[in-house]
Amino acid sequence: MENEVQFFPNAPVDVENSPSVVAINVSPIEYGHVLLIPRILECLPQRIDHDSFLLALYMAAEAGNPYFRLGYNSLGAFATINHLHFQFSNCTSLCIL
Repeated sequence: MENEVQFFPNAPVDVENSPSVVAINVSPIEYGHVLLIPRILECLPQRIDHDSFLLALYMAAEAGNPYFRLGYNSLGAFATINHLHFQFSNCTSLCIL
């Protein structure tokens, strides 16, 4: 349905102990390019774990937009900082994440 809001009460979010943050990318490749940084206070290395991957998938599902893209890169793929993060972008044209 149009304008339907999805809510995932089981999404792995632990705001009291270590919040997850959506931050504007300082080196964007497209308008609206943001980072999801799971459990930011834990200073996690750039390695996917189960809960952070689920959180990223929930965020992508919440967007409900066919142009919303989820990406991941690591130090071996030219990530500039070794912290766990996912890339999100609203790609209305050809967009490679």
